[in-house]
Amino acid sequence: MRTSPVLQPKIPFSIMERMFIGIGDLFKPDPGLVIKPKLFKLPKTKGDPGIMENLYYAKQVHNSFMTQEEEIGEIFPESFLIYNAQKIIGGDFYKVEKRENRSVIVMGDSTGHGISASYMSIMVLNIISRIMEKHCGDPANMLSLIHREILSATRQNKKARIIESADTMICTIDHTLKKMRYASAKMRGIILRKGKLIELKRDKCSIGEQVEKEVVIRNHEQDIEKGDCLYLFTDGVIDQFGGCYDKKFGYKKLIEILDRNKHLPFYIQKCILEKILSDWKGRSEQTDDVTLLAVKIG
Repeated sequence: MRTSPVLQPKIPFSIMERMFIGIGDLFKPDPGLVIKPKLFKLPKTKGDPGIMENLYYAKQVHNSFMTQEEEIGEIFPESFLIYNAQKIIGGDFYKVEKRENRSVIVMGDSTGHGISASYMSIMVLNIISRIMEKHCGDPANMLSLIHREILSATRQNKKARIIESADTMICTIDHTLKKMRYASAKMRGIILRKGKLIELKRDKCSIGEQVEKEVVIRNHEQDIEKGDCLYLFTDGVIDQFGGCYDKKFGYKKLIEILDRNKHLPFYIQKCILEKILSDWKGRSEQTDDVTLLAVKIG
């Protein structure tokens, strides 16, 4: 299991400093975790090369908090991930872990784009890492705890409160009992089962949002069967403008594509969906961060 590291990059990182000021107490180091910066070539740009270098390093930091696709494949041999930030660094986040006979899947979408959204995502992932061991069997309680901690962190400066939130879903799959307990704060998810579509329930609130009434997040139970295909995705997938009439891709179109190709191996499903999404976008700008995670229940 990965926990949140305190990173000390050896390159200039003025942007990174501004990202982490004020939330240092949320980041607990793991002495056994060492992140080695990878070498990368910066794309040609008219901007300040120092800023671009910092942005790409920030992207590595953000990605280090999420489960790598290869690790997801070790937990769910049949799975695929599509993850494309609108900018260099994004606010979508995900996490997949195995706890004895349980698997835990997290999918989230933070407010906005870029570095500010990434800041929120890292905060949420850190809290999840800290509370996972004790609360993984109660997704709704996990989301409520995250909500309260975000409010506490963002309300410290009463004169300039930060209004940040994240749509998030947590699913806990018990492979022995063939049950899935989940809770969703606005995040979408479906299960495809032998021609049947099961839409996962979601509460109409976001974690961390500052509202007058109390945020209530509920657990839901779902029986699962061997061969069920679980798909979790952020709004960026269905909100992308494109096509002949520059319209949104849409929820209905996505479900039709997933249902039509569910019998295919997952790596082929991924290729087909990426091609369709790319063709739909065409020369249009990417509307939002795009994340879709698919796993087959074994």
